[in-house]
Amino acid sequence: MKKLATKTTCLLLLLTVAFASCQKESIEPGKPSGGNNSDRPEPFAQYLQITMNEFLPASKIDSALVIWEVNGVSQTEKLSLVGNLFRLSLATLNNNGNGSLTIQLFSQLKVDGKPLQWEYRSPYTLNRTEAVTVVAPVDMRDPSWNPRVIFHYDNGRGGRFSALIALRSEDAYFELKGVEPVYARRIEIVRSYHKKETGTLVFSRGWVGQHTSLDNSGNLTDRQHFSNLREQLIDKDWNQYRIRASFYLNSNPNMTYEFNLEQDRW
Repeated sequence: MKKLATKTTCLLLLLTVAFASCQKESIEPGKPSGGNNSDRPEPFAQYLQITMNEFLPASKIDSALVIWEVNGVSQTEKLSLVGNLFRLSLATLNNNGNGSLTIQLFSQLKVDGKPLQWEYRSPYTLNRTEAVTVVAPVDMRDPSWNPRVIFHYDNGRGGRFSALIALRSEDAYFELKGVEPVYARRIEIVRSYHKKETGTLVFSRGWVGQHTSLDNSGNLTDRQHFSNLREQLIDKDWNQYRIRASFYLNSNPNMTYEFNLEQDRW
């Protein structure tokens, strides 16, 4: 009888250890397991999510980024695709405080044959326990989102760069990405507004720079230079806008890579 009691006790101990081990591996219903940081929230952390729609479904998005800026620190994270929405655990955002939350969607929707970036930007106070839901743009006029044209150069031999320029007159944004010095002896960005029927130039504003205007990676983001466009156009009669970005080569002063967009006012 003593031997039987000993065996029974050992069996109970083994079952207890096995049960405790299983408990450690259990997953709370509704919570994801594994994956990247955006899918491993800390306890009680909620999500930032962008719900897509018929105008801009998830299938038309190449990538989605969130930029969290607070106290002079900027953090960029990629959102994960889950069904027809993009999301990021708020636990991924590192710094507390009152800052600026920016969402950028790089889409396959095109204007004049060029793809568009869409940007949502809003003041935000980080609260990891309160979900944030943003609706994707519902049309070209959606006031919550700013569309920008993407000009992209790729010579197929490793030389590539991009220029992103705002479409709306009230949006001052332009960005240069990965522009090597060889393509930047001189850079011109011109936004002009016209009377389509006569071809008359109503108003134009430009920016001129060179490789020294960019950081060491060939990047520049500017939200100020074109900020007076809307004011200048308030009393003007125009119905067409044009955008030009020109990159003058160092190796050949007579050679220029030029990108153009021409679009009726909407």
